[in-house]
Amino acid sequence: LKKMATVEAEEVKLLRFDPFKSSFHPAFWNAVTNKKLEEWKLDETPKDVVGYYQNTTRSILPSYFSLDFNSLDPTFKVSGNSFVVHGLLYVLNTLEKYATVDKKELMTDIGKQIWNDIETKVWLKNPSLLNRFILIVHMDAKKYLYDFMIGFPALNVSDMFFTSEAEPFSKLDVDFMKAIQHVCLEAQRDLLPYFAILKQDNEYVLKKLNDPICETVTEDKIFLAFADPSASSKYAGWPLRNFLKAWKVFRPDFTYVRVICWRYTSFHSVDQPTNSLLLHISMQSDKDAIATFLPIVGWEKNSEGKVKNVHMDLSAQMDPNKIAQSASKLNLHLMRWRIVPELNLGLHWQTSCLLFGAGTLGCNIARCLGAWGFGKITFVDNGRVSYSNPARQSLYSIKDCIGGKKWKCEAAASALKDIYPDMEIAGVRLTVPMPGHFVDIDIEGKDAQPFAEDISRLEQLVSTHDIIFLLFDTREARWLPTLLSCLHNKIAITVALGFDSYLILRHGFGCGKKSAAGDLDVQSTLQSAESSTSASGTNLACYFCCDVTAPGNSTRDRTLDQQCTVTRPGVSMIASGLACELVTSLIQHPLQGQAPVEKPDSGANRSCLGVIPHQIRGYVNRFDQWNLTVERFSSCIACSEPVIDQYKRHGFRFVADVCNDPTLLEAITGLDRLKDDAKDMLVIELTKEKMIRPDEKLLENWKNQTKSSIKSVEDRLLLDEVGVEVNTGILYNTNLTAFSVQQQRVRLPIYKNRDVILYLIEKYQTLIIFGETGCGKSTQIPQYLLEAGWADKQKICVSEPRRVAAVTLATRVAEERASILGHEVGYVVRFDDFTQSDKTRVKFMTDGILVREIMKDPLLNQFSVVIVDEAHERNVNTDITLGLLRKIIAKRPELRLIISSATLDAKEFHNFFNINDSDDPSRNTSFILSVEGRTCPVDVFHLKRPIPDYVKASVITAINIHRTEPPGGDILIFLTGQDESRKLTGYDRLWVVPIYGALPFKEQIKVFDSSPSGTRKVTVATNIAEASITIPGVLSTAVL
Repeated sequence: LKKMATVEAEEVKLLRFDPFKSSFHPAFWNAVTNKKLEEWKLDETPKDVVGYYQNTTRSILPSYFSLDFNSLDPTFKVSGNSFVVHGLLYVLNTLEKYATVDKKELMTDIGKQIWNDIETKVWLKNPSLLNRFILIVHMDAKKYLYDFMIGFPALNVSDMFFTSEAEPFSKLDVDFMKAIQHVCLEAQRDLLPYFAILKQDNEYVLKKLNDPICETVTEDKIFLAFADPSASSKYAGWPLRNFLKAWKVFRPDFTYVRVICWRYTSFHSVDQPTNSLLLHISMQSDKDAIATFLPIVGWEKNSEGKVKNVHMDLSAQMDPNKIAQSASKLNLHLMRWRIVPELNLGLHWQTSCLLFGAGTLGCNIARCLGAWGFGKITFVDNGRVSYSNPARQSLYSIKDCIGGKKWKCEAAASALKDIYPDMEIAGVRLTVPMPGHFVDIDIEGKDAQPFAEDISRLEQLVSTHDIIFLLFDTREARWLPTLLSCLHNKIAITVALGFDSYLILRHGFGCGKKSAAGDLDVQSTLQSAESSTSASGTNLACYFCCDVTAPGNSTRDRTLDQQCTVTRPGVSMIASGLACELVTSLIQHPLQGQAPVEKPDSGANRSCLGVIPHQIRGYVNRFDQWNLTVERFSSCIACSEPVIDQYKRHGFRFVADVCNDPTLLEAITGLDRLKDDAKDMLVIELTKEKMIRPDEKLLENWKNQTKSSIKSVEDRLLLDEVGVEVNTGILYNTNLTAFSVQQQRVRLPIYKNRDVILYLIEKYQTLIIFGETGCGKSTQIPQYLLEAGWADKQKICVSEPRRVAAVTLATRVAEERASILGHEVGYVVRFDDFTQSDKTRVKFMTDGILVREIMKDPLLNQFSVVIVDEAHERNVNTDITLGLLRKIIAKRPELRLIISSATLDAKEFHNFFNINDSDDPSRNTSFILSVEGRTCPVDVFHLKRPIPDYVKASVITAINIHRTEPPGGDILIFLTGQDESRKLTGYDRLWVVPIYGALPFKEQIKVFDSSPSGTRKVTVATNIAEASITIPGVLSTAVL
């Protein structure tokens, strides 16, 4: 052996090493991309990563160093014949930073760590510490483009190691070769990257490098060995470089060493030689060279010898489904680690959604849910794709219409699967039973079986999904899904469209019952949440809670325009987006379906994405949107306990009965009784001492709701300490018309002129509005001004010629604003001030009160707008008011004046209030606007001859109308004065109600009451009822 180690000088040359060649599995880059998006985000600190090499390389291949999908797990244990190398991964955020990174500094830092392990002899216990690597990466996650540089730090060994020609095992002495291979195979089983072979008693034995004998053994008794990844017949692999440096530092007395480059081959017999090498290496003994470890080298280089920057485009190599999955979630990951770190995307993937309807809303909502990363979507529909659908319904194409037309649910599911291949998507063809749509089956016969199976299948679909979307066009189609969602405690979302309006409503969770008492965490969360909310999530109204009639067949006798959902194209997209955002906010809340509605501006009980309203109502024609909250109705035809109980007991039989007779729902819930009593609930008269209730036999639910409302008003009445005198007031109950009030506002003729009015009031100081009777000018114009911000800093004054008009209009406006009379909207009449100085923004008053206001404040500084309603009714106060207002607007250019009437001479008012001394009409300060009114069919009948007593003739006429006309309509008689009005009394089930100016207010408001059952109301009025007030129920009018 001594002779083998002695090398002639002319045969010696500098030792060279075969460098690593990096090899990356595409799955590694996919794992890096996911980690970057989900965990690392903008963090550029180095991440621990592992790679490996093998000593089984064939002679035609380079020394591969590999990274795969497990490389990001530092605890990963590689498979057999592989040797772990630990490294650091730098993922840089910008390409500029990647191009300018200090590679030398990064390499030196790792080299220092290796040198420290050598000096402290830590490497002897864990020789793998000699091998490290560094990987610098920049990625374009959208396009799957990657740039990287990789290096394998190696210490300075310049001119330290020399060798003769390597000896392959096949040329060694056979007995020696067999003995060495036997020991190397033992090391291979233990996956030792570095080890020693010692000769003891003429045998070769395996020794680990931290064995004490390695500190004293002589050169001629030891072989150093390592797992060599190279297949070169001339050069040893890269891991030998740091090994020789470390050994020289450990044993500086060595001048030469024999090295086994162990290359494993799966052979059947140990007698067959591998392609391993034996190197005879001489070592330099210069102490300065041994102590020097700089410079650190090892960056992978290209063919030109420069640091190799690798640019890869992996988009074509990766699984398209995986690419689509990752790309679709890219925005969500960016959203989470840049803006909403608490966003739990896992909830989306675990949540299943059931869409009733695969039309315009169904397509748009499904695509938006996919963009949010929801994991399961099921369409329920029973229609086919028509040629008109692809233009508006985003999941269909003309191909779906050809060849018999595809079923919508199946075509939508197929198209969505193409977009989101990793999502679980299904289409179910099913007809949903609807109230009013007759079911021609024998409930107890065999033909009932298919119907029962459909109901069972429908219930199973609801019970196995988390969120239910109600997207059908008709009202009745939403009834059964609403019932089932309530029964199975599912989150239900209704989305409905008008021509230029939309509604998104989340149903109250469950049947209005809170979590079980045993669920202490949820109970505690609910209690703390409800303390700062306006409504509990379990007590919110469903789509049917504001209805007092059962749904019926709305598709019967429809014309072409009624058969289609006629809506502006963008409305469905707006509504769909808002519905998905509402759902996403809801499931991110800790209480999810039970999440309460927060109080305005409270900031409490929001999810990480913001507020969670009950209803979102939008109007595209004015780009306006409201968030409303309505509490659950205990007599609801869909979610109330009596209805749920009937379904539990009778199942599909109950559904069939409702389909054939929807009024059954009214009988079950008590709505039939409520409808008889509802008229008496519309107006409740209050006094300081007590409340007078017209009928004590109302449903208990309505009692509780009324008591709650009245309590607030009674609190309002106790205002003695602030010096406000209050005698009486009216509270309109809005529970029955929570939806219809807003619909009535939109249908008023003046609504079309809303934006015009607001524009003109900005441009002109005085606006004269000539509006026909019934156009809505008295109630709507103050609200338009309020909504436009005219009452933000000052108030709006509305002057009426009569006391009853001021009171009733203020009451109606407060009702439409869903506020308590006297808060935002109030009135002031003689001896009665129903306002609050710090809260009231719109103040109705008589013209006499306005004169008194001007006397107290000559410039009316507290008002931004003054409205003089019914200006044609000339009296002393009106004339004084108009004259004073003409002077006030001259001194206050910012004050706005609106003169409105149904019959005034608009031109005269225009000339009077126009402050323009020039002939230039562009400088006018006054403008006339005409508004059309609401016309009703009128038949006029004339007397054939004069009559001596027209009061008696009025009575006879009213009696004839009563006897000849069917029940249901009231009669209005105009007489000349109060004396004549008081003469008329009741006759033959006629209820006579007079109204005139001198009548006490409590008696005046009786004209708004409904007549008792079985009677007809006859209102006898002076000209007080000609304008400003609307008496409900009048179908016949007598003017004699």
